[in-house]
Order: sequence, then structure tokens, then C-alpha cells
Amino acid sequence: MTQRRWIVLAIGQCVLIVVLIGLQFRHPPGGAVPGGDARPDRPDHPAAAVVPFTVQLTPEVVAASGIRSAALQALNVAAVDPDWAEVQSATPLAEARLRLQQADAEVDQWPVQVAAARLELERQRALFQQSGTTSQRVVDQAQASLRQLEQRAEAAQATRADVQAAVQAEFGAMVLDALRTPGGGALAEVLNGTQVLLLVASAADTGASQGEVLQTDGTPLHAVARRFAPATRALASTAAPSWYWLAKAAGLRAGQRVRLMPAASVHRGGTGVLLPEAAVVWQSGSAWIWQPSAAGTFVRRSVIPGAAVKGGWLVSAGLSPGQTVVVEGAQLLLSEESRAQIRNENGD
Repeated sequence: MTQRRWIVLAIGQCVLIVVLIGLQFRHPPGGAVPGGDARPDRPDHPAAAVVPFTVQLTPEVVAASGIRSAALQALNVAAVDPDWAEVQSATPLAEARLRLQQADAEVDQWPVQVAAARLELERQRALFQQSGTTSQRVVDQAQASLRQLEQRAEAAQATRADVQAAVQAEFGAMVLDALRTPGGGALAEVLNGTQVLLLVASAADTGASQGEVLQTDGTPLHAVARRFAPATRALASTAAPSWYWLAKAAGLRAGQRVRLMPAASVHRGGTGVLLPEAAVVWQSGSAWIWQPSAAGTFVRRSVIPGAAVKGGWLVSAGLSPGQTVVVEGAQLLLSEESRAQIRNENGD
């Protein structure tokens, strides 16, 4: 009886194993049904697809996000060719101003002493000539003291002239005048750090008085610049005449190379379309735009911005007048594309 009981138990266990295996194939983990659709644990994000360079949004999301598209306009004007510029350190200016102030102070201290020595000489001469209460030796000493002070005053004036000549040779007459003005004159904000001095190599003297500072790739830095004075030295690696411009600091640092787009520069012409500044997004050093392809669907494509113009760039190839691009919300679409790709990679 005991042997028969063990045989029955073994057969029962085998049957149970077979049943469990069958159930496993019938209902695999994760909810997948053979011959049917997979049922993930949670649905995909309803706002974005994961197709590369494409974002698909629901109409509600588009309306709430403020994404706006507009048709490109033809552009047939003289394009601006930005000039190279370099942010100058304020330290040489501050040092030059200090030398000027010290030279002025040295000159200013002698007139009073010279005047006092001259009065003393006249007094001693009067005493010698009228009453004889003083000697010729005392008169001679007073005269020698006056002459010594006059020589020191003349030397101080000569030193000041040399300092001014050196500063003018380094920076130019207009910078010299500003540094000699109490408070720094037009350069006061450069000396206190709220403005910077730009050394600009201009390909042509257009007479522009205002401009915009750009990064080397043409991206505006939202810093308005104004022309200040002709420079006495050329920008390194260029042979073009140089000018000094003043601009709001806006995060600019000494030695930084930037571009300057003078408002009245007319260097070369061009035709194409005006690509608004807000339509361009930058990723990995390349410029991209978004174009609507269907309701709620936006496709990212590369673009090569041409010459900088007011409000954006002149694009002469790859885009045509009338084509529609996203002009508001381009950065939002780029962020949404990145999030969708991350969700896809994580298998969510």
C-alpha cells in the first residue's frame, strides 16, 4: 500500500507541472496574448511620437503651448556682413587713467608752492633794499628755492605731457579725453564693469553708430553696441581699420572674440528668404528649424543661416518664400523630441 501511494503522488505532481506549463504558454508575462496586441503596463505618452526628427502633438497641446507657424518672406536687400570684434580688458584703461590722475596731481601741487616761493623772494628783496634787515645771501637762497620749485613744476608738466602722449598713442585721442574727464566720461561704465570696450575690425567705414553683438556663429547676444572712437591699432590677424565700440557687458569677457552687426553696414547683397531668429534652434553646433507637415506633426530639418540681417538671417538656399516654419515654440518642440526619444530608449 505504501508503494502504491508514492506512485499516485508522483503521477499527481507530473500532471500539476504539465498544467502549469500550459498556463504559462497561454498567458505569457507582461500581458501579451499570442496572435494579439501587446498590452504594456502603462500607455505611451499621448503627446509625442518617437520617430527621429519628428514630434506629434495633440491639438490641445499645440493650442496650450503657444506654438505658432508663419510663412517665410522673400528677402532681396543688402545683407549685413558682421565685423570681427574682440572684447578689451578694462585693466589697461584703469591703469592709464591712474597714470593720468597721478600726473595731474603732480602738476597741481606745484603752482601754490611756486606762488608762495615767489612772494617770499619779493619780501626778502624788499627787506634787503629798504631796510637792510636781511642779507644778499638770504635773497639768493630765496631765489634759488623759487627756481628749484619752478623746475619741478616744469618737470611735472613734461611728465604729464609724456603720459598723455603715451595714452593717446595706445588708445587714441578720444579715449584720452574720456579718461581725463572726471569719473571717466564716456568710459565710466567700462571702468565700473557694466559696459565693455570692443575693438572692431570694420571691412568698410559705413558710418554706423549702433549695432548688435553676435556670437561667432551669428547668434545674437542681445547686447546693443554704439560706435565710440577710432582705434590706434588693428585687431589681431586682420588688416582692416579698427574702431572702438561700447556695449553692455551682457556676460562678455575680456579676450572673447565676437561679431558685430552694425545697423547701417552695407557690405554685400543677397537674395533669399528672411529666416526669423526665433525659428532657429541650435543643437551640437548646428542650426535647425521645425516645419509643420500635418495636423499636430512637426518635422525638424537642418538649415544653414546666411548673413545676419535685422530680425534673423538671410537664407539663400534650401528654403523658399511661402514655406511655413515654426516661429514660436521651436525650442519646446526640440525638448519634446528629446523626451520622446528617452521614453523610447527606456522601453516606456
